[in-house]
Amino acid sequence: MREELHMSYRRLKLNTPGTNSDINKIIRQQWAIKYLRSLKADQTIINIDETWLNMTDFRRYAWGEIDERMSVPTKKALLRISMVLAFDNHGNAYFSLSDSNTNSATFSLFMKHLADILDIDRPGWRETTIILLDNATYHKSTSTLEVLEKLELPIMYSGPYSFSIAACELFFSRLKQGLLNPNDLLLGKR
Repeated sequence: MREELHMSYRRLKLNTPGTNSDINKIIRQQWAIKYLRSLKADQTIINIDETWLNMTDFRRYAWGEIDERMSVPTKKALLRISMVLAFDNHGNAYFSLSDSNTNSATFSLFMKHLADILDIDRPGWRETTIILLDNATYHKSTSTLEVLEKLELPIMYSGPYSFSIAACELFFSRLKQGLLNPNDLLLGKR
């Protein structure tokens, strides 16, 4: 029936009221210009983002009999695993896994370790690299900003609701669709 009607059953995505406000469109446009100029200048852009993995069955909807109970175990993985990923425009990835929530302290620790690794692998990297962060609260907290300044990290914050340009989001999507989803179930992320 699905093929005959060329239809699928999917969850609706709701946009928050501010997603496409005039000010957010302008900020995204200004950010995109800055981002494209950085790429044109042959700078390395390291996108850093976080996700968590607390299950391996990502289905939210399924077909079934009218009286059939539609439930799946909420957590097949034993722990909630937090992942912080740094992914650059040359395909290099640096990540950490932990069983704690990502907050200012864990994010700052990741940034310190990343800077140490880059100092060894690519001396002088700060002159040719920009670190791209989204606007998560702990990316802009006072304690995080102090660490970023102390490490002399070249930071750029993405425009609001700019998920589609973030390399990490594509990585997370593939991870959750592929490696953690061996049955190839349709997920919310594409």
